[in-house]
Amino acid sequence: MPDRRRRRARRARPVAAPQRRANSSGSCRERPGGRGWQAACCWPARGRFPRMTRLLDTLHAVLAGGRLASVLDALLLALGVTATVTAALPLLARVGARRRASPRARRGAWIALLPALALAAPAPACADGPAAQLGQQIGRVLRILEDPALRAPGAAAARRAELRRVAAEVFDVTEITRRALAQHWAGRTAAEREELAGLMAALLERAYLTRLERYEGERVSIVGELLDGDLATVRTRIVTRQGTEIPVDYRLHRVGARWLAYDVVVEGVSLVANYRAQFARILQGHSHQELVRRLRARLAEPEEAGDFPRASRR
Repeated sequence: MPDRRRRRARRARPVAAPQRRANSSGSCRERPGGRGWQAACCWPARGRFPRMTRLLDTLHAVLAGGRLASVLDALLLALGVTATVTAALPLLARVGARRRASPRARRGAWIALLPALALAAPAPACADGPAAQLGQQIGRVLRILEDPALRAPGAAAARRAELRRVAAEVFDVTEITRRALAQHWAGRTAAEREELAGLMAALLERAYLTRLERYEGERVSIVGELLDGDLATVRTRIVTRQGTEIPVDYRLHRVGARWLAYDVVVEGVSLVANYRAQFARILQGHSHQELVRRLRARLAEPEEAGDFPRASRR
């Protein structure tokens, strides 16, 4: 008996009013449960346009069907589509940015450009720190890049000479070379060290001064500096023309009264570590003279081929 009563009770339950749902063609089809006008394709409108949807809800309940009710359905559908699209736009923009450039590709591009942009970073408000000294070179670089006489055809050599003078006051090429060679530096004579530093200076000049001349208005913000005796780290943020932010740290050491950069770290990737890994692979199976030969051969190649020595070449 109890089972028979339960079956009768289930048969006596009222059937829920059909609720419409968007199909692939964009129209709405009926589905069980809920009120007919509250289409599943329109639900974002209730969160983004609450007052409008409450008003439409009330009007639909009063009209209870008919042509005006269909008009209300269409209006709510339009509100729902608008709410969905506007909510999705930020996500679509982020996805598109990721597809345009992967983190590895962006890092590779900026690790070649950012040491040059160090010369175009704005000076911080603090007075005498390493970041302030770095910022003091800005005016000189901008005057060089914007000087009509140095921008004229045939003035490239003079422009590079001026930029080279500024770079010499920012980067310590000998220290960059020493750190790149790591344990192999100790066994080199003074003449060999000077030769290597000269080759490194030529590589850096060709790589970075060329890119500095192609500077297109990327914004550089100095966000802080960390001091540890005669060592310092200047933290910056690069903002590209597309709005991408890239963290860049400049590592400096004190030489007399000046602070000179010996490394640049882009999104955790060190310029010196990059050179060190390539030099180590060369010196693992070859002599110091072979490293020098490869560096000279590298400088003899066209600039478009790149700026780092190719450790895989035999």
